[in-house]
Amino acid sequence: MRRLVPGHRTRLIGLVAAAAFAVAGSVTTATPPAGAAATAYTASVSVDTARTLATLPATGVGMNVAVYDGNMNHPSVPGLLKDAGVGAVRYPGGSYADGYHWQTHTVEGGYVATGTANRQTVPAYSVVVVPLRPAR
Repeated sequence: MRRLVPGHRTRLIGLVAAAAFAVAGSVTTATPPAGAAATAYTASVSVDTARTLATLPATGVGMNVAVYDGNMNHPSVPGLLKDAGVGAVRYPGGSYADGYHWQTHTVEGGYVATGTANRQTVPAYSVVVVPLRPAR
């Protein structure tokens, strides 16, 4: 009796599941019962522009900056971010931030993103984000 290698078994199960979903999706369609009347709905929305429900703080609008962005430290970036209303920057952005170490500029396991070795130091990052802080 031939046994499948675990990788092949997983692949086979995945193919069977994908085929089952494809078949199920192609034969199930929602159709209204015969003789069912269409129902018309109406809605109205009113906005009271004189009433403030909440105020967004200056730091409430932010963005992620990719670790691969070779132009982040360009001298024009702080002004452009401020003009765009960006009050907070997360570096590195996305899931790369989950394991990023500021002291070594690497992620867990020592990986260094291509073209980023020692490029983003705390002082270099501060030049970009300090101008974004709100005036006191």
